[in-house]
Amino acid sequence: MCINNRMEENNLNIEVLISRYLSGEANHSETEIVDKWKAESEENFLLFRDYKKIWDNSRNLKPLLSINIDNEWEKLSGKINFNEVTLANKKRSFPLMKIAAVLLFLAVTVFVANYFLNTNGTNKMNVEEGPKEVMLADGTKITLNKNSSIEYPDKFDDDIRSVQIDGEAYFEVEKDKKKPFIVKAEDLNIRVTGTSFYVNTGENNQIVVIVKEGQVEVYKDENSKIKVGPNERASFDKTRKEIIKEGIEDDNYLAWKTKKLIFKDKKLEKVIQSINKAYDCEIVLANKENSNCRFTDTFDNLSLDAILNLLKANFDFQVSKTGSKIELKGGGC
Repeated sequence: MCINNRMEENNLNIEVLISRYLSGEANHSETEIVDKWKAESEENFLLFRDYKKIWDNSRNLKPLLSINIDNEWEKLSGKINFNEVTLANKKRSFPLMKIAAVLLFLAVTVFVANYFLNTNGTNKMNVEEGPKEVMLADGTKITLNKNSSIEYPDKFDDDIRSVQIDGEAYFEVEKDKKKPFIVKAEDLNIRVTGTSFYVNTGENNQIVVIVKEGQVEVYKDENSKIKVGPNERASFDKTRKEIIKEGIEDDNYLAWKTKKLIFKDKKLEKVIQSINKAYDCEIVLANKENSNCRFTDTFDNLSLDAILNLLKANFDFQVSKTGSKIELKGGGC
C-alpha cells in the first residue's frame, strides 16, 4: 500500500512540476527535475509535448486564463467525497490533490475547447483506389496503396513530426535532424530524420518495414529498438510482439507504385503473385504443375495486356478472361 501511495504521489508531483515549468514559475531545482524526467524516455518526452501543446493552446481561451485555483477548488470539492480516500500524509497530499484536481478540470476544458477551435487540424486520408500521393507540410511525400489510410497534422510542432498509418505506404521523408519523423503503425514505431522506406501493416499478421535509402529505427518500446538500413527488412509479428531483421526477398515490393517488375530466374508462381499485386488483378494458373517454371525478364511500366502477351509467348499459354479473373491455360515449361 505504501508503494502504491508513493507511486501515485510521484506521478502527482511531476504533473505539478510540469505546470510550474510551463507557467515559468519553476525554480532552478524544479526545472532540472522536469528536464531530467523528459530525457528518461521517449514516452516521457512525448507526454511532456502533449502537456505543452494543451498549455500553449489554452492561451487562445481568455476565460481559462483567469481561472482562480481556490474558487475552482470550492466548486469541485463539494462534488468529491474525500472521506473515502486514505492518505499517508494528509497535510502534504491535500494541496497536491487540490492543484491536481483543478489542473484536471483545466486540461479537460482546454482539450474540449481546442477540439472545437481546431488550432492545428488533423487530416485523415482514406485511399480506396490507389496509388495516391499526399504531400505533408514539411515537404515529406507519402504514396499510399489502395485500402490504406493516414492521419497527419496541418503543420508539425517544434519537437517532432508524427503521422499514423494503416495499410501500405512508401515514405520519402524530408531531412530535418532537429525534428525526428515518427510513423506510428499500430503497435510499431518507425523513427527517422530523413530517408525513404516502405511500410505494410497488413502482411500475414505482420508489420513490415523495408528501407530503400538511409536508416530507420524500428521499435515497440524503448527497449526493443532495431536499426534497419538500405535493402534490409524488419518484420514485427503482431502475435509474438517480436521484431526480426533480415534481407529483402522480393525486389518488387514497390511495383504497385512504380509498375516496374524485375524477375531473375523466379518461380512462375511468385511472378504471378507479384503481377497480381502490382496491377491489382487476379491471374491464376490453370495447370498447377506450371508453378515451378522459371522466368527471367523485366517489365517496365507495361500494360497488363502486354505482360499477358509476353507470358503467353514464353510458355505457350491460352489466356481466358472471365469477369475480373484471368486464367492461363495449357502451356508448360
